[in-house]
Amino acid sequence: MKLFGNNLYASNKAGQTDEDRSKKRKTSGDTIKTKARGEVRTSCKAKITIVKQQTGPDWSVSVFAEGYNHGLYTPSKVHLLRSHRSVSMVKRVLTQQLSEANIPTCQQMQLLEIECGGTESVGCTERDIRNFEKELKDEQKGIDAETLIEFFTSEKEKNKAFFFDYETDSDNRFSRCFWADPKSRGTYSVFGDVVVFDSTYNTNKYSMIFTPFVGVNHHHQTIVFGCGFLSDEKTESYVWLLNKFMEAMPTGPPKSIITDQDPALTKALAQVLPVHRYCLWHILNNLSELLIYEARHIPELGGRIEVIQMKLRQLQSILEIADARHEIDKGIHNWIAETREVAYDIEDLLLVVLSPPNFAKEGR
Repeated sequence: MKLFGNNLYASNKAGQTDEDRSKKRKTSGDTIKTKARGEVRTSCKAKITIVKQQTGPDWSVSVFAEGYNHGLYTPSKVHLLRSHRSVSMVKRVLTQQLSEANIPTCQQMQLLEIECGGTESVGCTERDIRNFEKELKDEQKGIDAETLIEFFTSEKEKNKAFFFDYETDSDNRFSRCFWADPKSRGTYSVFGDVVVFDSTYNTNKYSMIFTPFVGVNHHHQTIVFGCGFLSDEKTESYVWLLNKFMEAMPTGPPKSIITDQDPALTKALAQVLPVHRYCLWHILNNLSELLIYEARHIPELGGRIEVIQMKLRQLQSILEIADARHEIDKGIHNWIAETREVAYDIEDLLLVVLSPPNFAKEGR
């Protein structure tokens, strides 16, 4: 049974059957769409109307129709009825906690089934939980930035060593922020000699750039020193972020910071951290792209091949210097070996481009 209005109860199978609905549509000429589902309505006439007395707290039955034309639900299927389903407050809190732990909804449902002793004892379905999660997301629309700031503020109140800062634009919109927890700040004081700064991650929903500052510990594991969000990739944004990073870290600037070759980031680093180094992967990638471009314009090569060869020799010299220090920095020994193989591949490709047979084939 389910409630219509305030005082009318009717069977959940009340209404036209699929067959009656099809006949009506054929008569009116409407297009008939067939759905692959079981019979939902059976034109059940059972209902009861309850009216509250005008004086006093009593209620009275005004209409009662006992016209059931279907069987009752078995105890194993009662939990599927909408009138018997609800996400209790306990399950709401548990669902939020599991979602914060990145546990998928399907696994949350499995945990609830184990805890309650079966699917029929949970009191709701997986769709109900998904609908509840959607309601939570809808509640956060428009106040996401405020929620993030409130969270950072609460973390700061719990531990004074938690660092965060943010800025808004002229329209009072959230534009950038940086945060670092106490553990990350303490880790930097031990492993902050070399920092890798990557600004290539864009969030999907807000189109903001995620900018982590990471390093490597003595177990060769990636560690995070701090993170930020930027709304653009302008030099002033990078300068602000780098200054906040230096303000948060307890032991001064790193000995070296490795980044990609973004022009705005390069300018910002020149102002804040002059110990800047480019990521070797990006150098190799750009060199490879340059080589491929030159190979496609062989008649116009001229003296530019010499430039490529010079850059390749410089790269190999860097690798030799780095390899000579691998006894101190053993963690990068394998990486140096792999990079050297890439350099050899580029050298081989260069020899192929310059070989006479290839030029002969191009002339045919």
